[in-house]
Amino acid sequence: MLSASKGSFTVSNIFILIGLIAFTYFLFWCSYSMFLSRKKGEGIYWDDEGVVVDFEGNKIFWSEIENIEFYESQNDMFTKSTYIRVFIYKQEQVRLRHKLPFKNIIWRYSGSIDWITIEKPKEMHEALIQFWEAKNNLSSNNTEN
Repeated sequence: MLSASKGSFTVSNIFILIGLIAFTYFLFWCSYSMFLSRKKGEGIYWDDEGVVVDFEGNKIFWSEIENIEFYESQNDMFTKSTYIRVFIYKQEQVRLRHKLPFKNIIWRYSGSIDWITIEKPKEMHEALIQFWEAKNNLSSNNTEN
């Protein structure tokens, strides 16, 4: 690393210093942009219509949700997410409404709520699943009558 000798910096020391400065700037910019996006919008919430899955206000309606599940990557400890999986026959409609790119044959759309972007993710996940199950029970009781 950086030595305390009286000699001048070597080229590798200069590259290390530039890398550290760039990495610090990158971390600052990521945290600042997350702060601005949290401040700008209402964030992630749900109501009687559906779930807002990002800071742009994109909503998935309750009638479009097939499943809500927890996802954690085995490789990265920061990738805990709540996946809101959309019915396959509704995903094109959701894709167009959210202005997403063209559909891939292998990729299936699901709204992903990354846990790193919200304050109390575990409580939010559990409350969202309870609300969704209550909505499903109400809608299934209405269709039976």
